[in-house]
Amino acid sequence: MFGSLTLESHGLALLKNPVSAAGRLLNLGYHALARVLTPPLPTFKGAVSALNVGPGMDLEGFERTLDRITHTRQTSGSARLLVDGGQFFPAFEAALRAAQESVHLRVCIFDRDDVAVDVADLLRARSEEVEVRVLLDRMSSLAVANSPPVSQMRAGFTLPSTIGRYLERDSRVRVRPFLNPWLSADHSKVLLVDEAVAFVGGMNIGREYRYEWHDLMVELRGPVVDQLATDFGRAWAHASLGGDLAYVARSWFAGARRPPAPAPSDAIPLRVLKTQTLDHQIRGAVFAALKRARREIYLENPYLTDRSVVKALVAARRRGVDVRVILPNQNNLPGGTSSNFLIANTLLRHGVRVFIYPGMTHVKALWVDGWVCLGSANFNNLSLRLNQEVNVATSDPGFAEEVRTRLFETGFRRSHELTVPLVVTWTDRLAERILRQL
Repeated sequence: MFGSLTLESHGLALLKNPVSAAGRLLNLGYHALARVLTPPLPTFKGAVSALNVGPGMDLEGFERTLDRITHTRQTSGSARLLVDGGQFFPAFEAALRAAQESVHLRVCIFDRDDVAVDVADLLRARSEEVEVRVLLDRMSSLAVANSPPVSQMRAGFTLPSTIGRYLERDSRVRVRPFLNPWLSADHSKVLLVDEAVAFVGGMNIGREYRYEWHDLMVELRGPVVDQLATDFGRAWAHASLGGDLAYVARSWFAGARRPPAPAPSDAIPLRVLKTQTLDHQIRGAVFAALKRARREIYLENPYLTDRSVVKALVAARRRGVDVRVILPNQNNLPGGTSSNFLIANTLLRHGVRVFIYPGMTHVKALWVDGWVCLGSANFNNLSLRLNQEVNVATSDPGFAEEVRTRLFETGFRRSHELTVPLVVTWTDRLAERILRQL
């Protein structure tokens, strides 16, 4: 880890990526200033408004607003919601086995436990027949590799020294790390098969995602995958020794790609939103939605530490929006549960309904009046301002209703709703003050 942060992230990365590293340093400065200027947790006074009974926000108008403020455009594709590892991993592995041309994975964490090694073995075997490329975040994968899973790994399993070497050993798998100048991270989870199928969401490759945590991914097909494949090509080039120059060359001189994928019969309008260096599309979209909400806001996340998001949720509830938040009763982040105690009490005090999920939920999901936003981005400063993130959003009524029923309504039923404030101590307050910086 020390060598990664010094020799690689602040040595090699600065040499091959001088422009993007300078941009990330500027982004980090902006991130630090934003933290300083963000007001404390809200202390609104006066009665909370009764719940609104009228219609939600104008979704067509909101999509036009997103065109303007995020500088993105809707595309199309089919979207299948995969809730928890029991649905995602079999679908993902089936797609790997069916691959005809390529498998391109962009993940924050590729662990080295038994589940991750099983996926690695499948990739190694397929690399004899199709192109297999794996782009992983160096710092995150190294950090998690030394954290044992909660559940028991299979008997006789031996951890490989590093997952990158294991993937490449005796195979044609190619692995490139995203280096971490100024402690920035590529937190994206985009898994591509044949540039025709994509899986986007919150799951990395490891045992906790397969068996232990509540999480979700979205399987995408159609034209939306073309955009994700283009983004992978640029990220892969940027991770090479060519660095910034290779990224520019890939962006400008890549040549003609395959014809755009046809829209499947069940295609819906979809929008890819990202957090990139100095380009905070997800943040802009999230706050635009929270400020325009008229009827309902549902949010689920284990790391709700951005005070601006908390303030926007409280402001929405006080103007009559039905605001509900799902937080985990266990958190993998040290101090995360304590921080959530304080956030839960603030929300509850202002009329927000707070649900405590049994166990760890790693879901990153937002529903606002029928607009949904899902992906890798947490509701914290890192994901909304600093890390590289990829989300997918839509106001399609059919998919939005599926998210509402299968994710949120199910989550509400499984969770315990708070009715009285939680007891907090000075250590909880200290944890919240520390984690609000992330």
